[in-house]
Amino acid sequence: MIKDDMDILLEEALKPDISPSRETNQKILNKGAKCENHRRLVFVLARVVAIFIAVICVGSMGVYAASRLIKKAFVSEHAISTGPLDDDDDAAIAADEEAVQIKEVSHEDGDETVKWITKDVQILNGNITNTYYTYEEYATAVSDAGLDNWFSKTYENTASATYVVTEAEDFKEYCVDSCILYHDGSFFVSESVIRGNVSGDERHSIKIENKNNERKYTAASGYEFTLVDEITEDEAGRLVTTVVMVAYDDYFGYISFNNLTEKEIHSILDTFVIR
Repeated sequence: MIKDDMDILLEEALKPDISPSRETNQKILNKGAKCENHRRLVFVLARVVAIFIAVICVGSMGVYAASRLIKKAFVSEHAISTGPLDDDDDAAIAADEEAVQIKEVSHEDGDETVKWITKDVQILNGNITNTYYTYEEYATAVSDAGLDNWFSKTYENTASATYVVTEAEDFKEYCVDSCILYHDGSFFVSESVIRGNVSGDERHSIKIENKNNERKYTAASGYEFTLVDEITEDEAGRLVTTVVMVAYDDYFGYISFNNLTEKEIHSILDTFVIR
């Protein structure tokens, strides 16, 4: 969809969960109730883009922290973004996503020569290839992917971790998603880098529904984060998910928190680091 010289590119909807090994699947079943409702719909909005990215995994400058910059976040009615959105952009993000055609290509179990547990390949809409690797731990996944480990401490209680390589004609994206159990709740980390024919002036947006309680928090490292709550209700009751956008250099992603107190959220953000 192209509107007002903007390409609105749906990312996360095309990253369906890949079935892990039996052992890992049981681990997720045992712990995974705390990992529900974390996954966000993520969009890339680019002015005069050099390419049209059909679907992928996937501003003002913020405060200084150490020698790196973290980008400022902007909150609209339906999203948190790396730049301000006009009403048309925000409405497009709020609209329902289109169905995706998925073709399963292959499945492979890992062995002692690799760190991943399973490897699965899918083709999406006939022209995008996603390769999924599952891991036991977040730290192992980002190390294998060559991505930054966003935390200065090790969070060992990983419920799921997936490294996704998305390949199209003009670009590759490298993405790690991981759900980590913490106290009585959980937090979800999604980080990605796009390499290839990308214009460089993209704005990234995370879809938020029923937003509430926008606020700021300056972590111990000096990074300033914008926190937004998403409130949902179902037969199980009321759920508050807190979402934080993370964007710096070529990196973009988010951290979401379920069933954690503000103090616990701040404690986790205090361990965030750009290496």
